Amino acid sequence: MLQWVGGERRGDQPFPEPEGSVGRSQVWRWAEVNQWLNLIGVGDGASAPLREEALLIDLMLPQWQRDLDEGLPLVKIFCVQDKWLAERTSVMQTLEHALRRPETMRTMCALPRSEPDQLAVVCAVLQDRLSAVFDQIAPDDASALLAVRGEDATLHLLGVASRALPGTVPVSERGLGGGATVGDLLLELSSRSVAPTTPLALA
Repeated sequence: MLQWVGGERRGDQPFPEPEGSVGRSQVWRWAEVNQWLNLIGVGDGASAPLREEALLIDLMLPQWQRDLDEGLPLVKIFCVQDKWLAERTSVMQTLEHALRRPETMRTMCALPRSEPDQLAVVCAVLQDRLSAVFDQIAPDDASALLAVRGEDATLHLLGVASRALPGTVPVSERGLGGGATVGDLLLELSSRSVAPTTPLALA
């Protein structure tokens, strides 16, 4: 470990920066160390919030508590850790501000849900395939929100459902094939008369 930290071994892949110190010992955030270990093939494969994600969770916890106190749904946010993580994190930050607006909460509450006190939100990027977005919706979640920022940095909140529900529109009716991306969906919505608030169903 000392050789990894000092760069004597694996110097081509620098060890994460320490989180701080306790007494005379440096300490690291386990999620960042484990991510680094996964890169060199000796991690345990587990995924935990990184520093930026943990900060966002801390920011959103008071909002979630206020929502519960007011009878609003608890928001579960899904943010895949991949090469677009920075952009997804930006979507999460924009979403955190949007959740403070009453019109955003009205849009969310209008969606059909199997659990009225919960709602899933998938943070997406334009390059994501729609099929990957649907895969993140748990089978017991009737519907979710797709949060994405368009090319003009505007936040779009789109209803998505893992199965056909009353009021939903199938993907096929939007003219989108199996390989369609979130960007394709935004383009389709801008050129069609279907209201963007109409939930999109996989089937």
